[in-house]
Amino acid sequence: MQSSKTYKGIIIAIVVTAICCGVTAAVMMFHAGHFFPRVNGLLVLSQEENASENERTAQEKAESCYTAAVKRTDDTLVIKQSDAQRLYEQGFITEGNGDGAKRPEKLPLHADGPTLWAKGKEKAVEVGDKTIPAVYGGNIQLGDSRGIAKKLLVVPDTQFDEIPAAFYRLFCLEYRKNDPKFDLGAGSDAVYKCVEMQLTSLYKA
Repeated sequence: MQSSKTYKGIIIAIVVTAICCGVTAAVMMFHAGHFFPRVNGLLVLSQEENASENERTAQEKAESCYTAAVKRTDDTLVIKQSDAQRLYEQGFITEGNGDGAKRPEKLPLHADGPTLWAKGKEKAVEVGDKTIPAVYGGNIQLGDSRGIAKKLLVVPDTQFDEIPAAFYRLFCLEYRKNDPKFDLGAGSDAVYKCVEMQLTSLYKA
């Protein structure tokens, strides 16, 4: 009789432990999903001659696609203020720090001139053969890493054409989660003709 009670106690303890572990795992998964957004975004930097083909592919495969005209030189990507604002609203702009990327509370922009987003504080950036003074806006990046650009120079729309650098197209794509038509983790470079490409989570408000 005593042996039977002992076994029953062990079984109850195992069941209770399993339930507790399940609840703990569920809570951890919830918080992981809250603090670490799922990777369902893709940034594609394309040369002008491939832009039309890439746009057709994006329309076929992506849930949404925003295309921005940008300029690039060395490690700097030049983008218009209006496009930066749009990308921020869509969750493609983050603030980098030691604990990982996060959505900035507001977009740091200098209204009357260029703003430089970079890891280190600088007062100017070299673009082609021109030195462009800029207000440092902080450790802001495109996506949740610096895969496409180490520095971002955000300029008023009216000043964009004056920047002496080559034109590119930046495709900012959002994909359906669990979409069987496209695997963000493999084969992306075979689908899009691009110069650079970067997977990212989306940090929407």
